[in-house]
Amino acid sequence: MMKYLLPLLVAAIFLLSGCSGNTSGRTNPDVAGTQAAQLTATAISSMSPSTSPSIGMTPDQVLQLWGYPEAIHQDDVYGEQWVYPNNVSIYFQNGTVSKIQN
Repeated sequence: MMKYLLPLLVAAIFLLSGCSGNTSGRTNPDVAGTQAAQLTATAISSMSPSTSPSIGMTPDQVLQLWGYPEAIHQDDVYGEQWVYPNNVSIYFQNGTVSKIQN
C-alpha cells in the first residue's frame, strides 16, 4: 500500500500545480488585445509622425505602433476600416494603409 502512495501523491501534486493558473508566461490574447486597444484620445492626438501610421504601411506595422483597434469594419469604398479611440480610422486596401481619417 505505501509503495503506491508516494507515486500517487506526486502525480496529484503535479496535476494540481498544472491547474493553478497561467504559469507558462503567456498572456491571454483577449486581455492583451483589449489592453492594446485602450489608447486614449489624448495619446493618439499627441503622437509624433514617427509613431503614427502612414499610407503604405501593412496591418502588422500598424499593430506594432498602436495595437489592436476598438473595432474593425468593412467599408465598400475604402476597404477594411480599423477604428481607434477618438474616432481615428485607418483604412486598408490590398494589404496596406490607403487612408487615415481623424
